[in-house]
Amino acid sequence: MFFFLLPQVALAPSTNLDPDQSLNTHLILKNIGHVPIWNIRFTIELKGTRLYIGELGIGPLQPIATLGAGESVARQFASRSIDTQVQVVAITVHYNWPIPFLLYEPSKTYWFTVEHGTAGYLMAPTYPRPDIPTIIRYRG
Repeated sequence: MFFFLLPQVALAPSTNLDPDQSLNTHLILKNIGHVPIWNIRFTIELKGTRLYIGELGIGPLQPIATLGAGESVARQFASRSIDTQVQVVAITVHYNWPIPFLLYEPSKTYWFTVEHGTAGYLMAPTYPRPDIPTIIRYRG
């Protein structure tokens, strides 16, 4: 019964809002568990061996107050990302869940590679790449 109450989240890239801008992507966060979660925050790490950013506006990955079981919400990852050369993006989702006496704040990290296809840039889910150093860390 206890495991039924464990929160679970899923984060996936959706539509690239401007295929010419590498990070201008919607992210869909879904509560795939059976209990609501709240106080949802994000940590973002841009990784690469080199990084050139002509212009970058990360956000608005605003915190989410509450996300009920089965609900999802979209957030725009970057508003501007012209000439960005990032190999890997790591996004960690932090949240609270309805058993406050446990003082437990779960988090889950999702890894994406930035790829250039025939229709423009896209963020594809990938496995962690610990060999790539963190260039920028953003907590929002």
